[in-house]
Amino acid sequence: MAVCLLAMEDTGLVSVLASGMSGVLGVLLGSLIMAITGRRAQKREFDHRLRMEKEYSVYTHLWDALFELRRALGQLVEDPGNTAAANHGAQVIEHFNVFQGFVRKGEPFMHESIYAPVRDISGKARLIVFNIGKQEDFQERQSHATPMESDRYASKSSALDDENAGAFIKVDELYDVACKAIRTRITA
Repeated sequence: MAVCLLAMEDTGLVSVLASGMSGVLGVLLGSLIMAITGRRAQKREFDHRLRMEKEYSVYTHLWDALFELRRALGQLVEDPGNTAAANHGAQVIEHFNVFQGFVRKGEPFMHESIYAPVRDISGKARLIVFNIGKQEDFQERQSHATPMESDRYASKSSALDDENAGAFIKVDELYDVACKAIRTRITA
């Protein structure tokens, strides 16, 4: 066998065989690398598609909750002296709680460009909800107070109306920012 290899070496056949083997091994190795790379690319594409579907689902629910919260806050702030304000305040609290639920559950799936304004809306809405509770307390106290104390509670309640109006203006601005960010994200 060694004699045969030496004879082949003299004729250059060994280099031809070696280059042929390296060519075959190269093709096999290249095919294997391409298969592994292709599977990784398919997995990345699948993961991306799955993440976008989850993100889209979160934005669908968030959009509805955000719209309802904004609408309820707007109605309350536009007419704070309405006799049905206490009942409407309960609706605002309900919409706020639903909104908060979607924000907390969906936070890991939200893009920062959406989460930031939504988080700020949550803070402003929380302030308005807190002020509603304070106003209800002032109204209760006002009904049992002396005329001078009654005026003081009315003044405090009016100041909270002004604070709520300012907070709602900010909610309205942030709502537009959040909606634009959602539209941008789902069409990208």
